[in-house]
Amino acid sequence: MKQRTLLILTIITVIVATAAVISSRSRAPQSSIEKPLLFPALGGRINDVGEIVIQGKGKTLNLIKKGDDWVIRQAGGHPALFSKVKPVIIGISELRVVDKKTRNPELYPRLGVEDPAGKRAKSYLVTLKSKSGDLASLIVGHRQKSSAPGGSTGLYVRLPDQASSLLVEGNVDVSANVTDWVERNLFNIAANRIKSIRISHPGEADLVLSRDSDVGKFTIENLPRDKEPQTDVILSRMQTLLENFFINNIKSSDEVQFPDNRVVTTVRTFDGLVATITSARVHDENLSRFSFAFDESVAQKSAASSKEDQDKTGGDAKPDVKTEADTLNGKYSPWVFVIPDFKFDLLTKDTDKLVKDKAADKAAKAKS
Repeated sequence: MKQRTLLILTIITVIVATAAVISSRSRAPQSSIEKPLLFPALGGRINDVGEIVIQGKGKTLNLIKKGDDWVIRQAGGHPALFSKVKPVIIGISELRVVDKKTRNPELYPRLGVEDPAGKRAKSYLVTLKSKSGDLASLIVGHRQKSSAPGGSTGLYVRLPDQASSLLVEGNVDVSANVTDWVERNLFNIAANRIKSIRISHPGEADLVLSRDSDVGKFTIENLPRDKEPQTDVILSRMQTLLENFFINNIKSSDEVQFPDNRVVTTVRTFDGLVATITSARVHDENLSRFSFAFDESVAQKSAASSKEDQDKTGGDAKPDVKTEADTLNGKYSPWVFVIPDFKFDLLTKDTDKLVKDKAADKAAKAKS
């Protein structure tokens, strides 16, 4: 009898313990394993993604896979940074559904999941495509940061063909701006390398600035007798025209026709690099096209000087200027770039903007 009672008590204890575990699990937050993937089939087809279409804020951007690289259709096939493309594909494949949210269209803007075609919409429609069709499509809304310490980042999304919005675990960072997918800093040709600058305006005498050493001051060639240079500060600023060169947008060379009033700027360095920049203002945009070459005669002198310096100091050889020119040409010559105002101003300077009346002539004009 005692054994039977003991057996019954043991069974009751097991049942109570099991019920407690089940109850505890039902109250605990879902683990990432229990949360269903938003696109369960995408993980196995990541390598099939051949195009990403991003629509929103009045723009459309197409990122297209070309061999092992990704290019931007709206930028004339300019390469996109893989380091920015990869997280989008992986991020979408790893999104997990946390909870359903509003299905009321009037409340969509609060979560940023409204129709991206709307005038004031802040959302983006992102579609991953393969050769056989769409692999995934979602409207990306606002982020939701967990208030819990160490909590994961949430994201509000909505599938285009569904009314209910969703809170998902994960993140997808997208934009329809070309410059958000490329390296905006084209190059950084140091100011102390610049030997001469020639700026050619149609129908005007060329503006030519030159100096004899990398620490020397620029002089203006063919300076009119009644003129003198502006301050040294203004002249020295010209040497920075190819330094930290950022861009605002990219266009294919085929889609841009430079007008007759284009300005051609030729910059030469002490070590033989020659940069030729064609610039013009077209449809309220500052456009510049770049080509690079190297002057072998200057390069040979520079190499001899560099070797002499190395023999004295034991330093390393200077970079190969021809390789530098070839690299810059390959990366930038097929495209036209929209550049900031301050760079455009430097590239298109004319003589009048760099000189002033001589003090004596200015006084004489005042008396008369």
